[in-house]
Amino acid sequence: MADSKDPAVVLMSIKPHWADAIMGGRKRVEFRRVRFGREISHVVVYATSPVQRVVGYFEVEDITEAEPAALWERFATLGDIGEAAFMDYYEGKGEGVAIHVGRVSPLVEPVMLTEIVPGAVAPQSYLYADPGVISQLSRRASCCGIRPSGLIAYT
Repeated sequence: MADSKDPAVVLMSIKPHWADAIMGGRKRVEFRRVRFGREISHVVVYATSPVQRVVGYFEVEDITEAEPAALWERFATLGDIGEAAFMDYYEGKGEGVAIHVGRVSPLVEPVMLTEIVPGAVAPQSYLYADPGVISQLSRRASCCGIRPSGLIAYT
């Protein structure tokens, strides 16, 4: 069992458009309104309805916390989101989070959440997962992972 001080793995619900952009290398940061309570090593990407499947995972390179305007200024070109939608997302929040996407590992075939986390229900935002899920998913990933570059197509 992992020590609570070890970096954690999270399973994150992401809308299909953005899940596809992450897996395809077009989205280099994932914006969130709330920070994690622990250090994170990997994010398992669960594409929400209508896909409702785990589509891959990525290594977390870094996490930046800042005011939304500062996040926009620094990462607008990396987030695959328009300014109006970004500002609407952070409306009323004094601080936001930018999760820097590292090595991306899309799955050859998306899988049901319960295939990798028995009994799991898709989280509203995220949930902590057993770190062993990355080993399990790596056997289902296409090749050996890629650095985000926009060089792959994922549909």
